Amino acid sequence: LFLVIIFLVVSTARYIFEGKRRAFIKRAFAHYLSPGVVNELLRHPEKLSLLADEKEVTVLFCDIRDFTSLAEKSSPEKLSQFLNSYFTLLTDIIIDHDGMVDKYIGDGIMAVWGTPLEIKDHREKAALAALKIVAAVKENSSALTLGGSTIDIGIGINSGTVSAGNFGCQKRFDYTVLGDTVNLASRIESITRNYPVHVLTSEFTRVESR
Repeated sequence: LFLVIIFLVVSTARYIFEGKRRAFIKRAFAHYLSPGVVNELLRHPEKLSLLADEKEVTVLFCDIRDFTSLAEKSSPEKLSQFLNSYFTLLTDIIIDHDGMVDKYIGDGIMAVWGTPLEIKDHREKAALAALKIVAAVKENSSALTLGGSTIDIGIGINSGTVSAGNFGCQKRFDYTVLGDTVNLASRIESITRNYPVHVLTSEFTRVESR
């Protein structure tokens, strides 16, 4: 009887723990990853490490050119509607290409391929997502207007090693990636305005994608 009680207690505790872990995964990633990737995490939660770990990934930054001047010509309501529509469009494309939306930064968006699940072709998927974003923004140019003008975007892509995991404080933290790979991707995006192109990639993304 004692052994049966111990078995029931352990089984119940394990069931509760697994339920909480599944709920955490859904809550943390459902809005930022494709359903297929989330389901893979739910089936194999051991693949998800919430501790900081080195990962080989591709990072994408996308920004709206001259956003500040365009936003100043728009009301808060119009600005909110625009950003919601714009981010929805980009987020859907990123998720459809198995990327993770890391964060929204003002008018910018940061996405990552290769974490929390490893993806062998993360460079190619990020590049394809970038081309799709450029095409989608062009196709929806009449709807994506701000301050009475159509928008123009720049995208920077870089691949390399990052530290991936939960970062923050005890009361609030986010799953994100950090490192020089991320910084370089951001800098590459910032110089797209100096060239007649929408997308620039680093040699680390281009060479490995051949």
